[in-house]
Amino acid sequence: MTASAFALYAVGLVSMGAVFLLTRAFAARLDTKTPVRISLVGFVVNVGLNLILVRTPLRHAGLALASSLAFTVHAALLLAIMNKRLTADGAAVRASDLTGPALRIGIAAIALLAVGLLVDRLIGISLAAETLRNRVLRVLLAGGAGASAYVAVARYLGIVEIADLLRFRRVGRSRTDV
Repeated sequence: MTASAFALYAVGLVSMGAVFLLTRAFAARLDTKTPVRISLVGFVVNVGLNLILVRTPLRHAGLALASSLAFTVHAALLLAIMNKRLTADGAAVRASDLTGPALRIGIAAIALLAVGLLVDRLIGISLAAETLRNRVLRVLLAGGAGASAYVAVARYLGIVEIADLLRFRRVGRSRTDV
């Protein structure tokens, strides 16, 4: 039951993050009223979808899906309003500005998942006993391998934040060596 709810909450994870970032963007433009008004719309959408989806075969997971969909509506409205205002200022965000980086990040995330699962399967065969030590070892090794794959693919694809992170790590090391 928890897994199905968790999976449907994950659907709205990007939207949740977008709402928080867009709300801060409005605040930076000294507009706090618009996010509050749009949050009321999101609240109404959430309650309406809760009442509908809880009565479907999804039951409790329908509540999670309702929240995810409400956050998606909330984020879309905030983005549309912000983009309209930025267009008036000559600084609109084009879809291509978002889709290219999102695609590269998605590819790196798929590499993380594939390598993490592969390493977990290989380790799981050799560490058949389900002890706490073996579970922790599996998570650390599979997670580390997946994270390494993510960084390698992200670097290859030119994701700027990874280059910045690696440069920061090198600068941090050189300062401690001095």
